[in-house]
Amino acid sequence: MLASTAATMLPPNHASRLDLANEVHARPTEGISSPSTILYLVLASDPARRRADYEEARDVFKRLGHPLPEAPVTHRVTKIGALRVVLERHSEFLRFNVIAPSDPAGLAELERLAAELGRLTGQLLVATKVHVLDGRDIAEKDLDRVAETYFGDNTFVGAQLADGAARAITDFKIDGDGFSHVVFLVDNMRPRQCGRMVQRLLEIDTYRMMALLALPVARDLRPTIEAMDNELTEIVSAITKKDTRQEADLLERLTNLEARVQHAHSACHYRFSASAAYHDLVTQRISDLRERRIEGLQTFFEFTARRLSPAINTCRTTSSNLKDLSLRVAQATDLLATRVEIVRERQNRELLASMARRAKLQLRLQRTVEGLSIVAVSYYVIGLLSYVFKGIKAAGLNINPDLATG
Repeated sequence: MLASTAATMLPPNHASRLDLANEVHARPTEGISSPSTILYLVLASDPARRRADYEEARDVFKRLGHPLPEAPVTHRVTKIGALRVVLERHSEFLRFNVIAPSDPAGLAELERLAAELGRLTGQLLVATKVHVLDGRDIAEKDLDRVAETYFGDNTFVGAQLADGAARAITDFKIDGDGFSHVVFLVDNMRPRQCGRMVQRLLEIDTYRMMALLALPVARDLRPTIEAMDNELTEIVSAITKKDTRQEADLLERLTNLEARVQHAHSACHYRFSASAAYHDLVTQRISDLRERRIEGLQTFFEFTARRLSPAINTCRTTSSNLKDLSLRVAQATDLLATRVEIVRERQNRELLASMARRAKLQLRLQRTVEGLSIVAVSYYVIGLLSYVFKGIKAAGLNINPDLATG
């Protein structure tokens, strides 16, 4: 009663208050006990396929007798027999996290569900199996034997996690079954804590792959950037020759080049920005593992820094080169446009000076014509007056017409 009364005394909620408050609870971590097997799939989902991917997921769950809501959901936990299936929709990918007990019945259900998920038509980006084992009876000297069971002769990496509460090893390779494998040894960890650590390990692999999506873009773009850079160098070299006859053509070439640079920048800007953001997430998730070294093994941080950082640096360098090229093209365009404007102003001044000279000549001509007109009119008027003088003389007055006319 008291809580109800207090609620009525509160101001109206902001339109987004409840959604924002529930955001921190949007994707709760599932508890995991040992022994368990986790099947983890990530499908790349661009905006054009997002609805279709969700409809395919609905079909899978419908065939299993657990239909999903028609309206797309961002997070859904479904219990199918002994399995717990977590479906998550993100802006660029759709992921399935299936948790199964490592007993014959649970593994049989897991294989059945895996066959259903194999019918999805989305683009598979990550497929991982996590083998959660009780690690209390497995000493570090026995890790080679455990690794040989799951990874064969492959080189593996690993570390103690959560300040020594668990251990994890993996080779980061895709095996013949299409999955990469992770062995997670629980030494002293509660199910919820185990679930959080396993989720961080899986997110490291997911965000690592998402960050690397920009690498093919950078590789494809580098020859284009080099060609445009060479063209810019050629144009700038022509500008320094001060051949005004070519300035209009050079300006048109620069304008076309700037358009191509801006198109390339617009096409890859999102991918490069997303790559940097995903790399930051990888770094954060590795930090959350709270690693300790297992003697003789690379840690997850060392492996990632050695293999992922060069690729991310390539993407960053390509993006920086493209931005620098765009700036240089803009500066060259401004320079040439300024030169063209100066030449145009000089031509305008010369044109105005020529017009002024012509106007002055016209004025002088006009004055000459006006003077001649005055002489002609005066001559005509005086001729008329001579007739008047002659008429006066004929009338009998004593006047000399020639002298009066003169």
